[in-house]
Amino acid sequence: MASPGMIRNAAGNALASQSLGAASSIIVTIDVSTDFQCQLQVQNTSGSAISVNSAVNALVYRLVGSGAGVQDSSPISQISIPTSPTANTAQLASLTLETGRYNVMLTNTDSTNAVTILITADFVNQVS
Repeated sequence: MASPGMIRNAAGNALASQSLGAASSIIVTIDVSTDFQCQLQVQNTSGSAISVNSAVNALVYRLVGSGAGVQDSSPISQISIPTSPTANTAQLASLTLETGRYNVMLTNTDSTNAVTILITADFVNQVS
């Protein structure tokens, strides 16, 4: 029976731990062009004071074409990672991306407080 070959990476290989300000966004490009699949995990860690019902929203847009590519107008996938009201508590959520290139836009929904974000990507690179 065929089994997949997987590249397991260190935490933060796609986006090292960094602050995401209140009501702000960042875009991270994930390239799965030479792999069968990417398992993407987004980590959202609260600061000292976070509003109830806050989250980090991750919207995934496909890039098509050569060079920088053209981004779709609508996301192909999305997840919401709740922000814990307990200081310095991480919340994690994952999604799977097939072969291709993607922009992942992370948005902090808290209008007052920053959070710390991190993205880890593992890749399925072969089936043997």
